[in-house]
Amino acid sequence: MPVQKTIFIVVAMSCLFAVSACSGGPTIPEGDWLSFSALEEGASSNRALTCTPEICPSTSDFEPAAEFGVPADRLADAVIQIVPEAQRQEMPNGDIRIRYVAVTAIMRFRDDVDLLIRPEGENSSVLAAYSRSRVGRSDLGKNASRIDALVKRLEDAVAG
Repeated sequence: MPVQKTIFIVVAMSCLFAVSACSGGPTIPEGDWLSFSALEEGASSNRALTCTPEICPSTSDFEPAAEFGVPADRLADAVIQIVPEAQRQEMPNGDIRIRYVAVTAIMRFRDDVDLLIRPEGENSSVLAAYSRSRVGRSDLGKNASRIDALVKRLEDAVAG
């Protein structure tokens, strides 16, 4: 193998490990809770949002929120069963906010995930979700797939 190619590989791997180390940090969310109503339009390719116009009135840049035929508290309990380290906060209007830090498998990047569960009657609720990467310009679809996987697991959890 030519020396230049070897040097390039060593430098590239060193950079990847450095980025991975820099992306470390707490796996518990810090700071203020996210306000879904304050989310604005954004062209960032390292995030994913599922919402409704009522929950996210300042942006139309989202996929439709998932709807569940269970009360909000039951859905929130299912989230906590799936993500035990998540923090939960109940709001005076009945909304339930949940947040956690997801860690990617290979590079160990920390991604922030915020959920808002809104009651839509006695036996139904809507799940708004916002997942975003802390570093980088692209997540290669990871945030959207994370939300999709969570919704699928929740559908299975509340069905049985």
